[in-house]
Amino acid sequence: MSRVTVVLPTWNSGNFLPACLGALRQQQFRDFVLQVVDNASSDRTQPIIRELYPEARLLTNFKNVGFSRAANQGIRLARTEYVLVLTPDVTLTPDCLSELVAFADHHPDGASFGPKLFRGEGQEIEGEPVSVERGMILDSAGLRIGRSRRARNRGEGEPDGPAYQQPQAVFGCSGACVLYRKSALEAVALDGQFFDEDFFAYKEDVDLAWRLQLAGFSAWFVPAATGYHVRRFRASRGWLGKLQTRRKLPRPLRALSFKNQRLMLAKNEHWYNARRDVLPLIACEFFALVSLVLAEPFLWRSLMTLRRQLPAAMQKRRRIQAFTRVSPQDMRKWFRR
Repeated sequence: MSRVTVVLPTWNSGNFLPACLGALRQQQFRDFVLQVVDNASSDRTQPIIRELYPEARLLTNFKNVGFSRAANQGIRLARTEYVLVLTPDVTLTPDCLSELVAFADHHPDGASFGPKLFRGEGQEIEGEPVSVERGMILDSAGLRIGRSRRARNRGEGEPDGPAYQQPQAVFGCSGACVLYRKSALEAVALDGQFFDEDFFAYKEDVDLAWRLQLAGFSAWFVPAATGYHVRRFRASRGWLGKLQTRRKLPRPLRALSFKNQRLMLAKNEHWYNARRDVLPLIACEFFALVSLVLAEPFLWRSLMTLRRQLPAAMQKRRRIQAFTRVSPQDMRKWFRR
């Protein structure tokens, strides 16, 4: 039996698959199986998989069920010790998987292990494979979360440097590429869901990272493992840059981000820590409300969806509290800046 299942959710991902699958072919670590879950792609995603990776296990959905559900389907099918969740726009270096597995083997308390992801430069042209140009600007060195509970990628947009050369415990790992210990995922699953399917996509990795932290598992940034992520929408620095980045996001993504942020807080936040950080939290909600009223009135629909999903979220909250092993005071070490 293999040690790792690579779970690759796809949706109209044909442009990225040649680079992604080619990199999997070149992995030094070979004890893995590839499980693709396709969300009813209308491009050449499925033919490309069958052509370039015919031994891949392919599950096809009849519609786009979202990243969270597709990833869950793949994880449930896994019969391995580890699961690598990978998005098609990530290209791994040949030793990436071997470094992640070796580090995980030596850290049995760890639940998730993320590589050092650099920004990959690649132009998307319809019908043409993306040629990934490799740079030295960081895309993600793990996840960090601030006092406002806004999560961001560590190091995003920065050049690689001394701060990112050593393994480090982090709040969580980017869902673009993360190795999970299957037993840890099972320990925090809710109704068989590892990623919360009410999120559909966007911030589901942060929500899972928070749940794993509450259950007493650690997350690790593993800089010896590297890869390249061709991100369509990149975060910019400063308020103006962040505003400009947000305006570039399609409305459905902004709506999911708005709703999922509040859904995540309802499930995972502790009243003690919320009281300690009440000012940053209120400031964040105030600016969100101003943006909703003045610039993004379409987000009112997200509030309606949030209202429908809140009762289920509160039930999940009670179940999360039942397996929580970490005190609110200990969780505060992650809520910085």
